[in-house]
Amino acid sequence: MIVQEFDFGGETLSSIKDVGSAKEFIDTTIEGAKQKFSDVKVIDYGETKIDNEPAYWVEYSSKSQVLDFNLEMTQLIYFIAEGNVMYSISAGTASDEYSQVKPKFYQTASTFVLEN
Repeated sequence: MIVQEFDFGGETLSSIKDVGSAKEFIDTTIEGAKQKFSDVKVIDYGETKIDNEPAYWVEYSSKSQVLDFNLEMTQLIYFIAEGNVMYSISAGTASDEYSQVKPKFYQTASTFVLEN
C-alpha cells in the first residue's frame, strides 16, 4: 500500500470534484500509467467516500517488466483532495492473486483519515 501526497502549488480544493469529473480525472490518470506500463486496461472506476469526503477510484491491469520477469499486475487507487493537497492511496499485486487480496486493500483504505 502506498500513500502519496500531491501539492497543487497553493490552489485550494474543497474536494476531488474540483479537479473534474471522475471520468476526466481517471482518463488523465490512466494516460500517465500508460507512459510507465504496457497493455493498461481499466477494469472499473467510480466515486466513493473516504473519511466522509468525496473520492475517486480506479482499478486497472497492466504489464511491466522487473529485471528478467514479465509481470501482469492489477492496481486499485483511491484519490482524495483537501485544501491544497491531493492524496492517492494505491495497492497492487500480481493479477492472478488480486481477487484474494482485494478485500485487504478495501479494509486498509477504509481506515484512511484526514486530520485537520
